[in-house]
Amino acid sequence: MAGLIPIPTTRIPGLFARQRLTQQLQNDQLALFRLQDQVSTGRRIILPSDDAPSALRSIALQRLIGRKTQLGSNIATGQSFLGGTDTALLSVADRLIEIKAATLEVVGTVTTEEQRNSAIAKINGVLNSLIGVANTQFRGRYLFAGSQTSQIPYSFEDDNVAYRGDVGSVQSYADIGVLFSSNASGLSVFGGISNAVVGSIDLNPQLSENTLLSSLRGGDGIKANGAFTISD
Repeated sequence: MAGLIPIPTTRIPGLFARQRLTQQLQNDQLALFRLQDQVSTGRRIILPSDDAPSALRSIALQRLIGRKTQLGSNIATGQSFLGGTDTALLSVADRLIEIKAATLEVVGTVTTEEQRNSAIAKINGVLNSLIGVANTQFRGRYLFAGSQTSQIPYSFEDDNVAYRGDVGSVQSYADIGVLFSSNASGLSVFGGISNAVVGSIDLNPQLSENTLLSSLRGGDGIKANGAFTISD
């Protein structure tokens, strides 16, 4: 609260003295109201004009707290998706154990054709269930589609399995300038994309006097006792 301002009592009109006293009273009341607001709200600064430098620091800190709060939300969401991924991977491990067990049951020469067909049917059923696991959704997002989280990653095409995802990942900020992945791509888990076939033999060579018969017909060569025709 501001102190009283001395008012000279000589050679000044009474109106001026009353104005000064009224202004002093209003300033003291305003200061009292500000103290009451600080006590009731627990805030020293009500308006930025109360303390401009402190207000600027407070605004910067509030923005930082807001960003940190959002980062905490990102981490919690990412952990939930990673938890869903971990649960799905445990299911994959269980199914692989089933496939291994079914295979070992029919290893050897004493098993019958019926037993082997039964094992094949069981393994095919487990493989189908693996496709279901690979297409697991969590909170409306496909876990193993890479960054294409709205696209179903695996589907059957005839006797083959096609992968529709990519090798990317969904990333979120764990801190300012720090990113982390919240999923695993199908490539890293199931081998979603086959490796390129690379060989050293030209399967479509230009015919020359040094061309081998085994290189003809796309590398199939010709059959034993076979024949070929040369025309111009």
